[in-house]
Amino acid sequence: MAKTKKQHSKEPRNDWHTMFYGALELILDSKLFSYQFQRELTKEPLQIDAIIVKKLRDVEPVEKIAKLFLRENIIEFKGPDDYLSVEDFYKVHAYAYLYRSTTKSALIKEMTLTFVEKRHPRNLIEHLEKELGYRVEWKWPGIYYVHGGHFPVQLIETKLLEDSENIWLKHLDKGLGVEELATLLNAEYDAEKHEAHTRYIKPLVEANLITLQEVSRMATLSLDDILVDWAVRHPAIKERLARELGFIPLEVFEAERLKAEQLKAEAAAEAEQQKTIQKLNKKGWTDMEIAEFMELDLKTIQTYITTTEDG
Repeated sequence: MAKTKKQHSKEPRNDWHTMFYGALELILDSKLFSYQFQRELTKEPLQIDAIIVKKLRDVEPVEKIAKLFLRENIIEFKGPDDYLSVEDFYKVHAYAYLYRSTTKSALIKEMTLTFVEKRHPRNLIEHLEKELGYRVEWKWPGIYYVHGGHFPVQLIETKLLEDSENIWLKHLDKGLGVEELATLLNAEYDAEKHEAHTRYIKPLVEANLITLQEVSRMATLSLDDILVDWAVRHPAIKERLARELGFIPLEVFEAERLKAEQLKAEAAAEAEQQKTIQKLNKKGWTDMEIAEFMELDLKTIQTYITTTEDG
C-alpha cells in the first residue's frame, strides 16, 4: 500500500522531468552530448531528480543553453507548479559533491550546474548577490551566469528563452494558449530524435487537454482529429507514434487509411470513366448517347469532354 502511494505522489513530477529530458535531446546536438536521468545517487534520504548531460567532445556548442557546459553537467529542473529555492541551490551543490565521490571519472573542474524553472528566480538571485557576494550576469534572454562559486553555474528562466533554438523548452508548460500549442504541433519533426519526441509530446498533450478541447470545439473537431492531423503530417512514423505514444488509437489511423484508400479508388474510377468518355467522343458518339451509356448526367459528360478539348 505504501509503495503504491509513493509512486502515485511522484507521477506528476516525473512526467514534467521526462518532458524536460526530451526537450534537452530535441534542442542539443545528439553527436555532442549524451544524457543520463539520475533518480537516486545514494540510498540515503538525499534524493534529487537530476539530469546529467555529458559533453562527449571538446567542441563549443551552438546552443546558448549549453555554452557553459563542460564534461559533466548536472541539471535541476522545476516543473510549472514548482519553483527554485535557495535550499535547492545548496542541495544540488551537495549532490554534485556526492556525484563526484561516487563517480571516479568525474572531475570537479569539469563539472557545471544548471538550474531551470519557468519563473524568474528573484529570491535566489538576491541570496546569491547579498548573502554570498556572487555576481549574477544576464548572458542571453532567459540565461544568467553565476560568478563566484566553486562550480560554473547558470540559471535558466524558460519563459524568456528565444523561440528560435529553445521552442521545446520555452513551451514546456501546462495551460498553453492555442497559438503556443499550435506552434509545437506544427514544429519540425526530427525522425532521428523520435524517442525524444515520444518523451515530450505525450505528457505535454495530456497536460494541455483543456486547450486541445477548446481548439476542437472552435474547429468542430474531436480530440482524435487534432492529434491525427498532427501525426498525419509525418506519414512515415505516424503508426509508430500511435503505438508508442498510445494517445492516438490505432483504429483512428486505420479509419484514415481506409478513407485514403477509398479516395484513391474513387479517383481511379473517375479517371477510367473520363478515359471511356473520351474514347466514345472520338468515335463520334453524341453527348446524350454517352450520358445514357455511362449512366451519368449530361453536364458531367460535357465537363469531361470540355476538359479533354482544353487539354
